[in-house]
Amino acid sequence: MTTTTTTAGGFYNFTGVDALPEGQEYFVFYLNDEFLGNTVDDTLLYRWFGQSIASYTGGSADGGSFDIGELFLVEPSDGITATLPVTFTWQARAGVTGETYAWTLFDLDTGLTVCESAPAMSTSFVLDEAFFVDNCAGILPGIDYGWFVWAVDGTDFDTANGYGDSFYVGTLSFERGNVRAYLPTVQK
Repeated sequence: MTTTTTTAGGFYNFTGVDALPEGQEYFVFYLNDEFLGNTVDDTLLYRWFGQSIASYTGGSADGGSFDIGELFLVEPSDGITATLPVTFTWQARAGVTGETYAWTLFDLDTGLTVCESAPAMSTSFVLDEAFFVDNCAGILPGIDYGWFVWAVDGTDFDTANGYGDSFYVGTLSFERGNVRAYLPTVQK
């Protein structure tokens, strides 16, 4: 891993980077955390993953331009106990056009994604019974989950020019009577 610091104008340059071995890739990664020496700033995204650089023989390569301005979560209120359908809303990032957004629900204990939406040109997502049944197996009532939003520079994660996630996460649990644990069954 090679690190660099942006200039006052927001430009960056990595020096002394080796040619890329066959089957490997480079990408620019920003982490809004003290781990890499950054000063934490909650008005910026938490992370940004730049576009894949699949070929590099030395010299220079475009790692992409990106904006790390924050993505603010709006609703539902933090810590609620929800019933389906639940509408999640967020603010579009100021000054950034053409982005899509993807909603993600994750397990607070493990950090693993439980379910997520595809990127869309929308600042809201409705978690309804149909989406829940098809995509969110294993959610248990009375357990706290976290949610956040990805800002995607493109129409999907695989071909995006990059993507980053909101600094803050919301938390919620689901009511027992409203959420069914869809567990796999085994035929004997």
